[in-house]
Amino acid sequence: MESAAAAVRGALKKAAREQTTTSWVRLEQQLGSALPHTTLADRLQVLTVVDQDTPANQALLSSLVAA
Repeated sequence: MESAAAAVRGALKKAAREQTTTSWVRLEQQLGSALPHTTLADRLQVLTVVDQDTPANQALLSSLVAA
């Protein structure tokens, strides 16, 4: 999960720089094999890891993932 979270973190930082949102489908297309097929529970776990080091005064990167 750590490697998937690192890949997702990078993609979400790119989306933040571009001032856009993304979706899991787009993340899967963008990241290819770096993001294995995931269940909803897996996705939540990945986003939790992505956001765990976010300072309290900054927005969570997971907020860029549209449902």
